[in-house]
Order: sequence, then C-alpha cells, then structure tokens
Amino acid sequence: MTAPLDWMADGLDALAPVAGWIDRIADRHEVALLHLNLPSQARGLTGGRPVVAACHSCLATWFSVMRNLPLPPDLGWHRTVTAEGCAAAGTVISPSGSHARLMARVYGTTGVRVVHNASHAPEREWSEGEGILAVGRWWDEGKNAAVLDEAAGLRALDVTMIGDRIGPDFRSVPLHHARAAGSMPHDEALGRVGRAAVFVSPSRYEPFGLAALEAARASRPLVLADIPTYRELWDDAAVFFPPDDPDTLSRTLSDLVHAPNWRRKLGEAARERAARYTPAEHRKAMTAVWQAARDSAAPAPAPPADATPPREVRA
Repeated sequence: MTAPLDWMADGLDALAPVAGWIDRIADRHEVALLHLNLPSQARGLTGGRPVVAACHSCLATWFSVMRNLPLPPDLGWHRTVTAEGCAAAGTVISPSGSHARLMARVYGTTGVRVVHNASHAPEREWSEGEGILAVGRWWDEGKNAAVLDEAAGLRALDVTMIGDRIGPDFRSVPLHHARAAGSMPHDEALGRVGRAAVFVSPSRYEPFGLAALEAARASRPLVLADIPTYRELWDDAAVFFPPDDPDTLSRTLSDLVHAPNWRRKLGEAARERAARYTPAEHRKAMTAVWQAARDSAAPAPAPPADATPPREVRA
C-alpha cells in the first residue's frame, strides 16, 4: 500500500485508492474494528466495521490557529476529506480537549472523545542540568522557531534546538542565535533532554506536545507558550509566556537558569503532572473507546422466539 498522508497529497486523486486498500486488508485479516490515524482514511470505507479515527493534527485547524482563516480555495479539499471522514467514522478521538474544541469549530464535529497521548520516555529525578533545550520540526511555522531564536539573542542565552529545519518543500528555517542540533535518533534526543537545565516549547499550534511530556518525565522545568493545549495539560506545572513575545520568553529563561530552587520546584511539578499521561492510562482509555465503538455497532439482540408481543393499549 503506497499513498501519501492527506496533508502531503497533491489532491483528491492521490487519496482515491486508500479506502479500497483498507477494506481489502481488513477483509483478508477478518478485522473486527478499524483504528485509523487520519479521519480522511475513513472516507469511502464499505466494510461495515466500527471505525475509530484519531485526529492528531490537520491542515484546516493549523490554518485556523496560524492564519485565523479557513483554508484557501486550492486547499479546501483537505477540509472536505477530513470532515467526511469524521462523519463516516463512528468514533473520533483527539489528544486534547483543546484540539477537540478546535475541531468542532472548524469541522462542526461533535462528540469527539479525548484520549491524551502517553510516553515511554525514561523517568528521571531532578538534577541541575545545563543549558536550555527545545525539540521540534522547526520547518513548521507552528513550532515558532523565530521567536525562540530571537529570545536567545536578546540575552545571549545558551539555547539548543533539536529537530529538522528543512521542510518538505526544501526551505530551511534560519537560526541566528540559538544552536541548531539538527535531527537525531530518538534515544539520543531523550538523553539530551534529560541533561538540560530547562526545556522550552514556543509552539503556537500544538494538539498535544509530546516533547513537553518527555521532558516532564525527566523532571525538566517546562517553559511553554501560553496556548490552550499547554494550559489544559500543564497549568500549575509550568511557566507560560505569550508566544509572540520574545522579550518575555528571554527574561523568563534567563531568570530560571539562575534560580536552581525554582527549577527544581518546576521540574518536580512537571514530573508529578506527567503521571497523568502514562502508557497505562492511555491503554485504559483506548480500551474503553474500542469497546464502546464495538458495542454501539453491535446489532440489538433479537427477542426470544416465544416472546409474547406487547398488548396494544388504547386510551
């Protein structure tokens, strides 16, 4: 099966084979339930199985946050296929309540179930650490690389940014003050996170933010953009800053680097909060979603053959 993800497709034609492929694979393996990681994949399915579709992010909600606009006409089909997929799936899940509300605003989707993401990243006790670290796909404008880079320059902060800066269109995001570490194996990145003094995420669009959770499990103090997702997940366990304010971010990072007791308090609060987002909790939530999807799709039991029909009562 070879097909692009919907956000990388050139148009509807590229996605046309997807439903047929999924139906054939499900038939071959006698699948009882489908769990799809893009709502658009539910569009056109004909197998009659219960479908759970996860929406981890999408182009239309990205545009809503980053541009405060609907998709432009040449990309409008993205909204169509996602909305149709949400309607076709019996159950839609989101990694945060804030993203579920954003989906409702953009697609009119109701009844979205919230299942928080989880992480197997190592748990660590708090330690001093060195430097300020951020992790992300920096080519994505939603990760807000420019604000963090500017903040680093305002007070000559030791900021390292792990992750790709070259996007699918081969454009590169420049960094003038922060250190670009590039992409690296996940285990290596986790090791770097665990040795940092401070973890920062300047993201403006973030349906969940797995890197922040990984840092929290390592007892790293979190400095996060003040966006609905991060407030929902980390309120009272992180320091927040306006995502369009590099000076406030720079001042906050500088103050925190020079305050080990504050860092320790924040790191321990982050680790305690991270205990809500464990694989065990995720497994329990997903098992409940799958069971509910199967129950709702099951036909109602037939009455016993010898059951007496109800009497008609006339007033």
